[in-house]
Amino acid sequence: MAKTSKAQNDAAKRYQARNPEKTRYVQMRRQARGFVNPKPGTVAAGVIDGYGAPFYLDDLKDLKVDIEKRINELEK
Repeated sequence: MAKTSKAQNDAAKRYQARNPEKTRYVQMRRQARGFVNPKPGTVAAGVIDGYGAPFYLDDLKDLKVDIEKRINELEK
């Protein structure tokens, strides 16, 4: 895997500084998706496997209800 150049890292930091709301939004979306669909071998997948599938399933069902409620609120 190639290293990211210093110039590219600096450009990314400048973008994040100029666009804090979008940066935060994308970060929250990525975290939510990582919880719902963790990639095998990641820390998230290991924690979920270690914590227990029944608890994880209950949390996903709760999230589903919350998401459906929020969609209904926004569609009104």
